[in-house]
Amino acid sequence: MGLIEQYVSCYPFSRNKMDEPQAVSLKELTEVLCCSERNTKLVLRKMQERGWIAWQPGKGRGHKSQIIFYKKLIDLLQQQAIEWIEQGQLNRAIKLLDNPSLTGRTADDLRRFLTEQFGLHTEHAHPYPQDVIRIPFGRELSALDPLQASVTTEAHFSRQIFDSLVRFNLKTCHFEPHIAHSWICSPDQKQWTFYLRKGVRFHHGRELTAVDVLFTFHRIQAESSPCAWYFENLIGMEKNGRYAVTLTFSKPMGFLMHLLSSLHAAILPSDIGFQQNHMSGTGPFKLVQKSEDSLILERFEGYFREQALIDRIAVYRTDIKSDHVSFYPADHGGSYYGEETSHHYFSRLSGCRYLAFNFNKSGAQLDFYFRQAFRIICDRSKLIQELKGDREEPADSFFRKTSRKSSVTSLPLAKAGSLLEKSGYHGEMMQLFCFDQKGSIEDAEWLRRRAETVGLNLKIHPFAMTQFFDRGIDRSADLLLCGEIFEEDLELGFVSLLRDKTVFLRRFLNQDQRKVLDHLANRLMLCTDWAVRRKVIDETEDYIRRNLFILFNYHAGSASTFSKELAGIEMNAYGWADFSKLWIRPPDVSVFPIHV
Repeated sequence: MGLIEQYVSCYPFSRNKMDEPQAVSLKELTEVLCCSERNTKLVLRKMQERGWIAWQPGKGRGHKSQIIFYKKLIDLLQQQAIEWIEQGQLNRAIKLLDNPSLTGRTADDLRRFLTEQFGLHTEHAHPYPQDVIRIPFGRELSALDPLQASVTTEAHFSRQIFDSLVRFNLKTCHFEPHIAHSWICSPDQKQWTFYLRKGVRFHHGRELTAVDVLFTFHRIQAESSPCAWYFENLIGMEKNGRYAVTLTFSKPMGFLMHLLSSLHAAILPSDIGFQQNHMSGTGPFKLVQKSEDSLILERFEGYFREQALIDRIAVYRTDIKSDHVSFYPADHGGSYYGEETSHHYFSRLSGCRYLAFNFNKSGAQLDFYFRQAFRIICDRSKLIQELKGDREEPADSFFRKTSRKSSVTSLPLAKAGSLLEKSGYHGEMMQLFCFDQKGSIEDAEWLRRRAETVGLNLKIHPFAMTQFFDRGIDRSADLLLCGEIFEEDLELGFVSLLRDKTVFLRRFLNQDQRKVLDHLANRLMLCTDWAVRRKVIDETEDYIRRNLFILFNYHAGSASTFSKELAGIEMNAYGWADFSKLWIRPPDVSVFPIHV
């Protein structure tokens, strides 16, 4: 506890009267400061030296001491908060709100003051003014390892730090050079050579070479890797000099460009690999700080492509909502505001929310009648109608266009009761897991109430995003509410859904079911014709839907708020703006249409 926090704890003894002596015992102060009498005296002496208080010890038994408060609490808090913000420690100022002694109007005033610190700001405590975007976010960010990126928000931030060999252009649906400036493949698509740009540097200063590409690909190949399937047909990998890499496969790999454009294949430095607190990529932003409460990225001046125009992105874990800048992807459960000073964006996210049944655990969920009953209980249209929020439209597929072709019907709950009787379910408690985000918990509670009406008992277990990779969930859950948001390359997103070891759909299927999906995924990757690939995707979804491996629930959206001074806003598939494209337009500059 710092001195300012200790002042907050003592402040109730002021009785909101400045410059007037108040009676208080040393024992009372010791209790609120949670320290010894000796340390309490040291704290009081420091406060006196700063001119915050005057302290007069009581003389004789029964005589209380006297304390005078000179600093109004909100003024002192704001002054201290400004100092911390200038030092890049806004998260420390936010923690002041957690002090139980801070209540009433003072707490409200401090929250209002801190809210104003989010959004766009220019910091002057540097050799030159820096443009900074401070973003409030409602949960702790999990690991940003590109190979493990399975949560949309983490994947977005990882994209700012790391780069892949090639990039997928959503507008043209073509692959474009990035770290690799060119590539060639054999007529049978079994051998590929990639030529690397010279002068591409990692954030720690070293030039990227073929050795780093081979290191990254060996890491992907590892048995523990969730993406080992990327290279399961790889039979040779070698560097051709400093700036070229050749890959040789046992089968045609027309799908390789999709795989190498993914975040999972982002190139890491061979000398340090991935280190959670010392990440080094080649992306437009470099990591400055990552903790449970904050993530700070700075513009990388050595970036090999067009440099970012925002100097720093600072994300802080807090329940504070800002009218000036906020991102609320589907996994956050936020809402946006109506200020005239802000732009509002609503993105229709790819993929969908769904409910998965665990086929690796004994229980009623293995029975097809039970899953049919749950399909009726989990009425997509009613769920959307009653809960609203970011729930846009019923899903019958991971793809919106396919869902819109389907006829989603509602059946009476009595039918679910009849199916439960056939299933052999006897009233046992079923374990329903969900993310500890507002929207997911709302869905779970809605399902629990619906299930209860037909005698199906559900116990809800919310878990944090940081527990995403916890295999204990796989052993404990009977059912799980989750979702999948595809990146810009939808085909890659769908194949990853089937093959990636971290995805709950795959984690909850048994070995035989996985083999079928592996076969379908491999067929899809070998197809060279889009129409044929589309048929394989439809066949795969029909297999999942027909067997009720999961229940498609709904397609969601995400809301974002930006100050009108912010320009260059390009929303990505994850419901976030690409930070590297953002720039600040001075508030006094008007925008006029151009007539040709």
